[in-house]
Amino acid sequence: MLLVSKSSYFYNGESVVSWGAMGRYARGQLLESKLDLTDRGLALVDSYLGTRRRLAESSLALYRRDLKDFVSHPHENEIVQLSNDDLRRYFSTCRAAGLSQRTLLRKASVVRGFMHFVRSQNPNDPDEFGRALSVGRTPSSLPKPLSESVTRELIDRVETTAKISMTLVDLRDWLILELIYGSGLRVAELCSLEWPDFRLGSGFVQILGKGSKRRDVPLSGSALRALGQFRAAVDSSSTLGHAGDEGVDVEVNSHNPFLKNSRGNPMTPRDVRRILERWSLFPISPHQLRHSFATDLLNNGADLRSVQELLGHSSIATTQIYTKVSLARLKEVHAKTHPRANDN
Repeated sequence: MLLVSKSSYFYNGESVVSWGAMGRYARGQLLESKLDLTDRGLALVDSYLGTRRRLAESSLALYRRDLKDFVSHPHENEIVQLSNDDLRRYFSTCRAAGLSQRTLLRKASVVRGFMHFVRSQNPNDPDEFGRALSVGRTPSSLPKPLSESVTRELIDRVETTAKISMTLVDLRDWLILELIYGSGLRVAELCSLEWPDFRLGSGFVQILGKGSKRRDVPLSGSALRALGQFRAAVDSSSTLGHAGDEGVDVEVNSHNPFLKNSRGNPMTPRDVRRILERWSLFPISPHQLRHSFATDLLNNGADLRSVQELLGHSSIATTQIYTKVSLARLKEVHAKTHPRANDN
């Protein structure tokens, strides 16, 4: 079997001759062979992704990109014949290219699942990808929440501006901040909200989270006020934009994302990040507000299980990372509750 690398080509895994020393016809034949192998690999990728239809579109796009890079790599063996050693060589190349540890771990997870699928297509081949592919551990990445005072100042400033201007854009921005910080929404969850998701009678909103799992989270009093003013403004206006802007229709009670950008399109995570850039005095990400939501709950006495439910984490281990930024609260609880904590 022939495969090409940048410096040489391989026959049954052995480098035979340098690429530059080959004639034009031979190079063309080898490139054609490589393209055929890549096409077969991409066909396997399409088949595999067809079994992962429950993934969100953004996750599918990541899977496709990672696997396209993987099958296009100049492996020494065909995809169906790859071993763990081949995978280790591939990830050594990725590491040498400067990919972060988090990206390497994601790629390893995607590739491992893909290779399980490839092996399952031929029951006679041993599936040796059950062993963990060692690409190292992810360095602990602690969230960097905002202080309560900084969060309050930011949201108060947007609220004050919105109540003075009463434009739909400013009211929308106020509502966005209240929903992320007040209910701990992921930015993708926020962008997918529809009017019928709000249960105003009970003060809850139904969220479509990761893995298409739904959960109900409470709305804060501030979020309900922002939602009420935004809804009233929508009811009395058919445009979204600053005075003088070209307006766009805003549909009420529709089963479409109800948050729109100034062009009238459904809000995207990038739009939300731009809104924060507009209002914040220093760089703040939507995820920081979500971190702040969780950290402030824990600092004020919420239990970990409740925070897990509110955040929509499938595993409490994911939620436990927030306890590491709440050490001050833990020390306070210990001091108040342990009988010997304050003995001198």
